[in-house]
Amino acid sequence: MWARAILAVVLLLLPTEIFAQPQKRIALLVANKGYSPAIGALKNPFNDIALVGEALSKQGYEILEPIKDGKRSTILGGVRDLVRRLNLAGSDAIGFFYYSGHGVADKNTNTNYIIPVDAPAPATSAFWDESLSLDEIIRILNGAGSAAKFIIFDACRNELQLPSKDMSKGMVPVAEQQGMFIAYASAQGRTASDFGDKAGPYAAALAAELSRPGKDHLDLFQNVKEAVLASTGDAQQPWESNGLRKRVKVTLPGKVSPMFAMIQAITGPHYVAVLSGRKTRQEAAKDIVQLKLVLGQLLPESTTFHVREFDRGSEGNVFRAVVGPLQEAHEATAICDRLIAQGFHRGDCWISTTQYTHPRN
Repeated sequence: MWARAILAVVLLLLPTEIFAQPQKRIALLVANKGYSPAIGALKNPFNDIALVGEALSKQGYEILEPIKDGKRSTILGGVRDLVRRLNLAGSDAIGFFYYSGHGVADKNTNTNYIIPVDAPAPATSAFWDESLSLDEIIRILNGAGSAAKFIIFDACRNELQLPSKDMSKGMVPVAEQQGMFIAYASAQGRTASDFGDKAGPYAAALAAELSRPGKDHLDLFQNVKEAVLASTGDAQQPWESNGLRKRVKVTLPGKVSPMFAMIQAITGPHYVAVLSGRKTRQEAAKDIVQLKLVLGQLLPESTTFHVREFDRGSEGNVFRAVVGPLQEAHEATAICDRLIAQGFHRGDCWISTTQYTHPRN
């Protein structure tokens, strides 16, 4: 009897998300590369959607049949199918639309377009009629009103051939759309790169961030932006329009046992301890600089942290950083995630409810 009573208390204390039904996640990926010479062929769109699709699949997304070298009607049909499935999935569904290919803006109307693979040459009068406006895609996606919708345009490629100054390879600004997060691979009016052995720089950064557990959309796309800037030497700066009311977890949480989740939820404050491996003094000093930079970016000004260096003589130097106190466990987890993304080993960053003062032997 006592065992049942204890079990009942434990179950009541466990976070509700442990027992919640998994959130329905559905993605549509579109890649256009086989354009005519009048528009400009591309190298990586098929690679882009393969890489992004694999990352999304591992995060529990249902991947609809990818559209490759799609015509206008085919792309519109895919978007409508995505909306239909989102409406069947329930109120907390997540929709993800990713496009890799050419895009263009009409400066006269301030309208953004993606270019179907069979579009006529940009110099012809039929070009705009055969292209697909972002406004039309948004209008259709608004039909899935209760779902959180992510629209990713990895477009505006340098290779696009434009004959008129009224056309722009870069997208023009769009108004914030309620219930949608719209991300662009490059800043307003700027182009995006198609270079890369296995994918373009934006797709590579996006896929890498999608592999990290427990990421909400604001953290994830900020990390994508930083990675693209770094990989392109600041030549390409992504930008976003956020119409979501609250943070949405784009990736699944990491695997946590129910008992640990219970302890994590009811205890506090939390501390993050970071310990380097045995390194030379120069290597340890370099890591300390990187650590302080990351912590300075992540932590509120009121949060304290200190770093101590320990000389191990011939064995090399180690250092330990202690961060805290932090009232929320997710704050501590975010710090470890960012440090690991910056190259620290997963085993050298851990969370505790006590403040460590001595290095581990």
